[in-house]
Amino acid sequence: YRSLRRFNDAIRTAYGVAPGDIRRVAEAQTGGTIRLRLGYRPPFDFSRILAYLASRAIPGVERVDAKSYARSFAAGGAKGIVTVTQAARGHALEARIAVLEAGPRALPVRAIAARLRRLFDLDAEPGAIAGALSRDPLIGPRLERAAGLRVPGAFDGFELAVRAVLGQQISVKGATTIAGRIAAKFGEEIAGGEDGIGRIFPAAKVLARADLSGLGLTGGRIATLRGLGAAVASGALDFTPRESLEAKIAELTALPGIGEWTAHYISLRALGEPDAFPASDLGLRKAAGLHKAEGGGTPVSAAELETMSQAWRPWRGYAALALWTI
Repeated sequence: YRSLRRFNDAIRTAYGVAPGDIRRVAEAQTGGTIRLRLGYRPPFDFSRILAYLASRAIPGVERVDAKSYARSFAAGGAKGIVTVTQAARGHALEARIAVLEAGPRALPVRAIAARLRRLFDLDAEPGAIAGALSRDPLIGPRLERAAGLRVPGAFDGFELAVRAVLGQQISVKGATTIAGRIAAKFGEEIAGGEDGIGRIFPAAKVLARADLSGLGLTGGRIATLRGLGAAVASGALDFTPRESLEAKIAELTALPGIGEWTAHYISLRALGEPDAFPASDLGLRKAAGLHKAEGGGTPVSAAELETMSQAWRPWRGYAALALWTI
């Protein structure tokens, strides 16, 4: 590198953190704190994504208020809490990683930064998305009212997949309550947890053999969750994108109890697939129906919405968020 500035910029691009943060990792192994600066392309509506995450925050695992998101994590054998806020200057978020229980290996800062970037959709290209969707009569007006819309992602793919299964045909509140029960019963405790965060969401291998009775789940839903846990624990399923969205949907729907809606929802949020679109979702069908004057607000069919959505490719996931939340 011809200059220190270029070297620092290269490290930030490759690792999502500043060189000084990497130097402080060793200190964090014994209970220290690391601060990361996570840049994004403006505009970015942090308050909107916080509101979405707040209604779905898992009790004991996540905490969300008007200005911050906090959650437990386990990485590299360490456990702790990461808190994300808007940075005081520039187009960036600030993440504060507090290691409460040190692990035997170096804290994987790069992996944690990548998880946070996925959670807050920080690598989105708002200009390209708006350029493709702004002229659409259904989606365009919504985007005008919410510049900087992002698709809330997932810090942990398995955790999100469990949430997706729990959300099948019940309310967001109901799914959140049951997720909290699962975390309370099977999640590992964190020594020194704070402000309602004291559990790590259980790993796939734990839920694969867990007795989930008595938590408000049907027998079918229990079987689906245990099957999902077994598939992830064995390595048969992971949360990395495939060569095509269709290939990932096929992989997910091959699991018992995982249908098209669940597969698209997981692909959208856990994998960051920008074109995932759960066309059978009632909320999306209602929103599209309200737009059709001749329909009188009657929800369109899943097939009709699928046809409508072809005009929104390859950003159908953002169209879905616009219909859900604006």
